Amino acid sequence: MNEIQLIQQQLATERQHFSAVRELFAAALAAQPGTEESLMHACVEYFEFALMRLPTPQSSTGQARLKAARTADAVTAPWRWQQFLEAFGEACTEHFNSIDVPGAHRESVLHWRSVARLDADAIVGERERFARIQARVSSPQ
Repeated sequence: MNEIQLIQQQLATERQHFSAVRELFAAALAAQPGTEESLMHACVEYFEFALMRLPTPQSSTGQARLKAARTADAVTAPWRWQQFLEAFGEACTEHFNSIDVPGAHRESVLHWRSVARLDADAIVGERERFARIQARVSSPQ
């Protein structure tokens, strides 16, 4: 497997993880706000990290919505979290779709490194955060 294929594989994994975390958080929010507090906290940490992985416009908008949602009570203002989740989903879709343009497979490794914004720290950080969420899902506290 060459470096471009490794980058593409990591991007596919991130796409799946971003979506899974968003769905888990939405389900926890809908179930009983506060009952899944450790899961929700792990998801918020993941969102903070994921937003840093997105290009600046999407990242800035997402961070502003995340900040607004975090200051709101999930019970009295769940719509703020819903707005954030919607914006996060749209930003992720836009980001990954921009990478999946036709002909991108012929781009150079340098190009892929640039658009993917991946390095060893980003890969390890994403996997560690996702593992924390998975641990809370398999053994809620």
